[in-house]
Amino acid sequence: MKTTTVRKSSTTSVSSSSPKLLLLMMPSNQVSGWGLTDGFGDQISDVLNYVDVKVIGNQECEELFGSLVSSILCTSGDEYTGSCSGDSGGPLVIDDVQIGVVSFGIIFCLPGYPSGFSRVTSFLDWIETNSDVQIK
Repeated sequence: MKTTTVRKSSTTSVSSSSPKLLLLMMPSNQVSGWGLTDGFGDQISDVLNYVDVKVIGNQECEELFGSLVSSILCTSGDEYTGSCSGDSGGPLVIDDVQIGVVSFGIIFCLPGYPSGFSRVTSFLDWIETNSDVQIK
């Protein structure tokens, strides 16, 4: 099997009222998927779609979803952007580095509501143990 080496990327962070929160200072990230483009629809896309999204702090996301574990990160949902049904498992990427995996969102993918992602950096040890990827 081929072995892939992945380097941990550096991310700018700022402190917040809770040490568990991490706010990524990035203007946009991209999420992609085959999911619904209208939360009230019933047909997944026949093309791969992507959209620029804004990563937000967990505190802002918790205002809607309640308490979140530190392995979750969220995007804002501003300007009708976010993941929808059928996108689960898809990537959230910045500068060609996957930082999240689509996990959850609001019913019907309503605009203005955050989307939730599993934070890839929280699972680097598991990824290295269970794959041919070497994390450096």
